[in-house]
Amino acid sequence: MMMRGLKRAALPLAVIGAAAPAQAADVAFSGSVMNAVSNVGDPSVCASGFFHTYVLPTAGTSPTLGGFTYSSDVCQAVGQPITGTFNIVLADGSFAGTQVGLATPVPGQIGRPTLFDLVSNYTITGGTGAYTGATGSFVGTGTVDQRSGATLISLNFRAVPEPASWAMMLVGFAGIGMTMRRSQRRRVMPQLA
Repeated sequence: MMMRGLKRAALPLAVIGAAAPAQAADVAFSGSVMNAVSNVGDPSVCASGFFHTYVLPTAGTSPTLGGFTYSSDVCQAVGQPITGTFNIVLADGSFAGTQVGLATPVPGQIGRPTLFDLVSNYTITGGTGAYTGATGSFVGTGTVDQRSGATLISLNFRAVPEPASWAMMLVGFAGIGMTMRRSQRRRVMPQLA
C-alpha cells in the first residue's frame, strides 16, 4: 500500500524532471562586483533630461560561474528609473541584456546626496560561446558612492527563478500533497470499517 503511494508521488517529480531540458538555456547567475568605476558618457545618447553613464569593465566573482567581467551602459535622471544594457564576459563566453533599476539616496545625508542604494533587474537576452541563446533574469543590489572623485558602484547579484520554473514546482508540490493525502485516507478507512 505504501509503495503504491510512493509510486504516485514520483509521477509529479518525474514531470518536473522532464521539464528541465526545456530550461537548459536559462542562466542562474549570482555573484558580486566591488568598486566598479562609473563614468559619464555622451549626453546625446539619452533622452532630454537624462544623463548617460557607463560602468567600465570590472572584475567580479560568481560562486557558480567563476570569474567574470561586468560592464553596463545606462541612461538615468534624478527620481527616474535607470534603463540600459549590461554585458558579462566569462572564460567560456558571455551573456548580455537589458537592465531597469532605481538609485535612491541613503537617508540621513545633509545637502546634495552622494550615497545611493541601487536596485536593478537584469534580463538576459542572448549570449556567445557556452551562453549562446541564453535567457533568464537576476537582481543586482548595492550602492552608488559619489563621495570621492570617481563614482564607485558595488553590486551583489542573485538569481531569480523563471516563472515557468515556479509554476512547475508548485504543480509538483500540489501533486505530491494530493497523492500523500489520498494514501493516508486509504490507510485510515480500513481501520474504521
